[in-house]
Amino acid sequence: EQETFRAVSADPESPRYLPQVLLESTLVRVKGAMPQQRPDRTLMPGTNLPIGYVNSNPDGDDGRPISDYDVIGSAARGTGLFALQSVDDLAFVYIPPLSRTHDVGVSTLLVAAKFCRERRAMLIVDPPASWETPGQAVESLRTLDFRCENAVMFYPRIVTRDRLRGRLETFANGGAVAGLLSRAGDAVSAAVAVREPEPLLRGGVRLAVEVRDADRWKLAANGANVLQTVRSPDPRRPALRTLACGASASPDGSYLSQQRFAQFVVDAIARGTKWSVVAPRSPAAWEKLRRQIRTFLTELRDAGAFSAASSERQAFLVICDERINDEAHPGTTRILIQFASLHGGGYHTYMIQHSTKGTDVRPVTVNRFETSLVVLDDLEREITIRLDRQEYLQRMMAG
Repeated sequence: EQETFRAVSADPESPRYLPQVLLESTLVRVKGAMPQQRPDRTLMPGTNLPIGYVNSNPDGDDGRPISDYDVIGSAARGTGLFALQSVDDLAFVYIPPLSRTHDVGVSTLLVAAKFCRERRAMLIVDPPASWETPGQAVESLRTLDFRCENAVMFYPRIVTRDRLRGRLETFANGGAVAGLLSRAGDAVSAAVAVREPEPLLRGGVRLAVEVRDADRWKLAANGANVLQTVRSPDPRRPALRTLACGASASPDGSYLSQQRFAQFVVDAIARGTKWSVVAPRSPAAWEKLRRQIRTFLTELRDAGAFSAASSERQAFLVICDERINDEAHPGTTRILIQFASLHGGGYHTYMIQHSTKGTDVRPVTVNRFETSLVVLDDLEREITIRLDRQEYLQRMMAG
C-alpha cells in the first residue's frame, strides 16, 4: 500500500508541518517516544554527501505463494474472486498466474467461468506455459478439459522487459489481452462492425512464438485466437473465437463478438427492468415493460444489430403477460425475450425473473417447427404452447 502527502513543510508554525500531517497516516507508526529534534542527515560512507535512501531492516515477509483456493475465495465472505460481486458493470475477468512458474488451475477456471456466466462477463484465460509451439497448442486444445462460451484465450505468450530483473522475460498475455479488448470498443460496436479489430499488441512487446497462417486457422478452429504485432495484409483472417469453439456450442457462442453482444443485450434488459419488482403487478406494468424493451431492441436494430433478420418482426420478440406471470408466483415478474443472432437462422432466448430475492437470468430453449426464420405470430404461438404444457405438467406433478 502507498500514501502520498503533498505540500508538507518543515516549519513548525505551518499548518502542513510534516509531523502533524503524518499523524493522519494509516500506515506510519512510531515506536517509542517522538524525537525532540530533527535527526542528523545520513551520509554516504567516507563522504560528507547525503545519501538518497537507507536500507530497511530485513524484518518484512512477502508471505507464502498464493494457491487456487486463495484465488477462489469465499462467496459468503466476499473474498478472492467473489470480491468482484460488488462490481456493477463487469465486462472482463482475468486471473494472472499464481507465480512465475505456476499456472492457474482448472478448478479456479471452472469457478471463475461459472461466476462470469452468472455476471454475463468474459473470462480471459492464459495459454499454459507448456504450450511452447503452435503444434503443441493445437493438440492440447483438442483434449482441453475446459470449454466455455464465456471464456476467451489468446496465443502465444508475450516477451517484454521485466523491470524487476532488468531483462527480457516471457509473461502470460492476459493483461495485454484485457487491454486490447477494452480498446477494441464496446460489445455493440464490435458486433456491428464490418471488420473485427485485429488483436494488435502495442510497441515494446513481441510474441514468444511466431505463428504461421496455417497454424492460426487451426488454433482458431479449436478456440484459441492469435495475437499480432503487425497488421495482417490478408483480409480473410479468422474471427475471434471463444473457448467453446470445437465443442458442442451454438454458432454465436463460438464467436467472441457475438457472445459479448448477446451478453450485453441480456444484461442491459435485466438491469433496466429491475423497477418492476416494486411496481404493481398488473397488465399496465407488463405493457410498460414490453414497450421499454422493444424500444431498446429497436434502437439496437437501427444501429445495425440483428442484421440477419429480414424484418423487424423477425428481429426480436418480447413476452411479458399473464401467460408467464401467474398468481402462483406473487411478487415475481417474468420476462421472456428472444432476439436474432448475428448468424442467420439462429435466436437467443432468455427468461428474466425479478423478485425481492434478486434477478435471475437463464437461457431457455424453444422448439421450432422449421429451421428457417419464423414470423412473430408462429413463434409466439409456439412459445405459448410450450409454456402452457410446462405449467400443466407442473400442476399435475403437484397433485
